[in-house]
Amino acid sequence: MASYIKDVLGLTEAAGTGKFPVSAAEAATMLALFGGLDGVAIGTALVPVGTTGKFEITATDLTVIVAAYLKKDAADRYAVLVTILKLGMQKIVVTEGVIESKLTFHVDASQTMETSRQITDRKASGWQAGLNLSATIPIKKIPVNAALGGSGGQSRLTVTVANERMSAAVNMKADIMGSVRLVFRTESFPALGA
Repeated sequence: MASYIKDVLGLTEAAGTGKFPVSAAEAATMLALFGGLDGVAIGTALVPVGTTGKFEITATDLTVIVAAYLKKDAADRYAVLVTILKLGMQKIVVTEGVIESKLTFHVDASQTMETSRQITDRKASGWQAGLNLSATIPIKKIPVNAALGGSGGQSRLTVTVANERMSAAVNMKADIMGSVRLVFRTESFPALGA
């Protein structure tokens, strides 16, 4: 009872007076909450304090009023519970159902290749070397002519350079889709005491 007054109603007793100060808003809430109780006069229990617009209620009156309210509330809740049990509790019975999930992958791949060639050509110029020698040998007087000669030639160097560039890309995307389908009916648990 004391915890309901303090925690639910938010009222605190003024020190040593045996009375609870009540604001105008709290008084309106108490009149709405406790006004329909049989044998309880909340309107006369709330006493105005001068012309301040505030009220006060004695601890004895407040305890009686809260006790009557809690008893009535418990009786009402019990009556609702008994009625529900007599009618039967509702339940849901699933007769069939499907839970589906689908995963789809999308993959795109591309590859490019580029080749370029460069030819380098080098030529070398010709060359020639020669040596002429003439001598007379006195013993037999046979002239000797000797010649050393060379011939010209060309050389050629060809270099081919190939550059290759290759790139590849892969894109992947996934879609997840799902659906749920349930077929059910409502039933009642058997009534008690019927």
